[in-house]
Amino acid sequence: MGSLMAKYLLEMKLFGAQSCTVLAQSSEDNTARSAELMELQRNSKNGVITLDNGAFVRYTSGKNRPYSLFIFGDSRQFRKQSKLELETRFETFASVARSFASHHSNKSTEGKAFFARMFFEDARESFGRLGVKGLPYVARIPPALTISPNGGISMPKDEIMAGGVSTGIDPKDIGGFIEDRTGLSPGDLSVLTATTRSRFIPLFTLMFLTGASFIGYNLYYARFMRSPSLYAAGAIAIFWFATSGGMYNIIRGAPFIGYDPRTRSSVIFTSGSGQMGAEGFIMGTFYVVFALLIASFTKLLPTVKEESERRVRGWAILGAASVVLRVVLGYHAWKSHINSFFYF
Repeated sequence: MGSLMAKYLLEMKLFGAQSCTVLAQSSEDNTARSAELMELQRNSKNGVITLDNGAFVRYTSGKNRPYSLFIFGDSRQFRKQSKLELETRFETFASVARSFASHHSNKSTEGKAFFARMFFEDARESFGRLGVKGLPYVARIPPALTISPNGGISMPKDEIMAGGVSTGIDPKDIGGFIEDRTGLSPGDLSVLTATTRSRFIPLFTLMFLTGASFIGYNLYYARFMRSPSLYAAGAIAIFWFATSGGMYNIIRGAPFIGYDPRTRSSVIFTSGSGQMGAEGFIMGTFYVVFALLIASFTKLLPTVKEESERRVRGWAILGAASVVLRVVLGYHAWKSHINSFFYF
């Protein structure tokens, strides 16, 4: 009995020693990770750390961390899409990150939260693990969330601030999210908002209105503004833009030129109901040319005095108009699979 008790006590001592060793190693690792993040934050130009898959695993794995990690999901490929406003929203995120770091500098709360950006192109695996379904993506990885180096991450819903284009992101929204989730103040964001909205905007607006009024006044009394040719050219330009489907391109966001992955080549014309931007402008040009040729019968031919010359020019215009009409009708038949028939 005594030997069994001694063996049990020895095992308990060994288990305690191993646990202390594991805790000590975990504490040392957390300290090292915090120090690394502090260094990366100091070296960053905008106060935001950029993470790839490896860095994400390094700074999030484990049962706990002594810091919160705020993530901004970004993409180089979609930065130019105006609907996402990724560049503008990241600047807002970065400005709040700088405000937070400045507010907690040299305080006991320094290093309690870090701000990071992940590009989809560099961290596809991490995006998948987080379950990111849309951009922009803003979330906090809490200190007590257990994360394995591999596998999915079950993010609590209240730790995700933004997960799609419909979410507005401004300094107050991000600051409120930080304070609500960590209990730490992000600093004076009213100053940040005032800086973001320049004090010179009213002055620039006044200068613009004054300049526009001056230019408009001088244009109104300019001689060339009385020329009918100017308004005729403007009317033709509007007609060309309308028949080219310019508004369709703007509203639907149609690309100017398409791409065929099968042939790996650019595509201008596509069959079916949709159209590329270049396709619409090409056909709109044909419409304008045809309309101008028909209009020339009443505007140009009557000015020709010689009957024989007038007849030759008339047939030339009619032939050119027929060729253009054939091109337009052939394109229409290819797009819609509906042929046109003439009974004369």
